[in-house]
Amino acid sequence: MKRLFYLLLCLPFIVSACSKDEAKPQPQPTPDPTPKPTLTLTSEAEMSFEANGGNGIITYTLTNPIEGVKLTATCDAEWVTNLTTGDNVAFVVAANEGDARETTIVVAYDTLSFDVAVKQAAKAEEPNYEVDMMLAAAARIPSEELGIAEHEFALLFVDDSENVELGFIVTGSEGDNVLQSGTYNAIAEAAMYLYDQDAEYPFTEGEVVVEVAEEIYSFDILLVDESDKLYHFTYTGSVIDMDSTGGVEQEEFEPVRVCSYRDSGWERGNFELQLYINDTQYHSLDMMDKIAPNDNYLSAGDYSYADGTITSWSNFIANVATGEGAYLAAAEITLTHNEDGTSSIVGFIESEYGVRLNIDWRGVVEGFTFDSQE
Repeated sequence: MKRLFYLLLCLPFIVSACSKDEAKPQPQPTPDPTPKPTLTLTSEAEMSFEANGGNGIITYTLTNPIEGVKLTATCDAEWVTNLTTGDNVAFVVAANEGDARETTIVVAYDTLSFDVAVKQAAKAEEPNYEVDMMLAAAARIPSEELGIAEHEFALLFVDDSENVELGFIVTGSEGDNVLQSGTYNAIAEAAMYLYDQDAEYPFTEGEVVVEVAEEIYSFDILLVDESDKLYHFTYTGSVIDMDSTGGVEQEEFEPVRVCSYRDSGWERGNFELQLYINDTQYHSLDMMDKIAPNDNYLSAGDYSYADGTITSWSNFIANVATGEGAYLAAAEITLTHNEDGTSSIVGFIESEYGVRLNIDWRGVVEGFTFDSQE
């Protein structure tokens, strides 16, 4: 009992001693008078580029900058150039001519830094085209002739020599009567014909990219045949009969001048009648004088594509912008020589694409002479 009594007497002294220890003030740390800078990347830590390269921008935030200390950006790869620093870090990635590659740009400030990975795709392999051709003239076949909808576009192209003919159908939006810019699927009826080999190449699928600026069309055409071979075609120019609702398009045509040309080696009575569109371009009619062949002029009379007096060597300017031509499909010309030394040309010529030019012209045909008639 006495022992417990003494313990109780000692308890206030123990509590008092603990309280004095807890109340003892602790020393406070001395604040740093200069806050430390911080550097933070705010754009992506990985940047990817296509094989053709491009420009890159790295963004960041920098707080509490130190006077006299500059931000730096470095890269060991030679294909990353023009590294510049400022409010952001700019750089240029060169075109890649080889395999895929990657590198690192290090952005540093004093003892702080961050890395940005730069990756670039490999150069794409050049497609292995069975045919890669620039086409020379284009026309639309009227939808009603083929029994297709007005917003379906049956397009026909020829090359410069008119030896290759390419045709396919693409479908536009409902209500379109002219083809708009866009990417289209060429349906399976697409086919290419080679006249010199009497060969036909059918295609199973295709993609046609079209760009339109006013009435000038640019086509990039990729077709695949039954053996998965690729055929690539391009065309830029007008499309004859694009806005036609069917039938032969009638146009009035008055040549700026008419010239006659005859080569000494040609068959007697054969002349090329040149109906000039402008100073340099002309519709060329290869004419056979079967009435009274002579060396000086074509005889007055009727000439026709149907009876061969206007021959298949004739040429119709199908694309005025490029000067590319097309074959004639029909022509009838009545030639008259007038007493005043002029000649009259009345009739029409029609291209293979269905454009008909009605002609009513009177003037002096350069190259005709009437002083030594036979």
